[in-house]
Amino acid sequence: MIEMELLESELNQPRQRRELTTRGTIRKFVVAGQFIEVLRCFENGMTEEMEQKLQYARWKAADGAKALREGREPVSGPRKLTASFPRM
Repeated sequence: MIEMELLESELNQPRQRRELTTRGTIRKFVVAGQFIEVLRCFENGMTEEMEQKLQYARWKAADGAKALREGREPVSGPRKLTASFPRM
């Protein structure tokens, strides 16, 4: 879990604070999501907390890719979950 915490802090801090998104940043969120997805293979591996982190990684990757295509800055910080927004 230490590696996951390091990856999470790396993903969230420097680039997001400066709002710089590159293909590399997007790729890191994709890989983080894939890593978390592997937890489904283990008994008791996917907790509610990890499910939320998976949703966050997927959302940040999708938003970052869309922002690069559109030439805009991606949304910084976590998304606001609403009842009308479906889970991935």
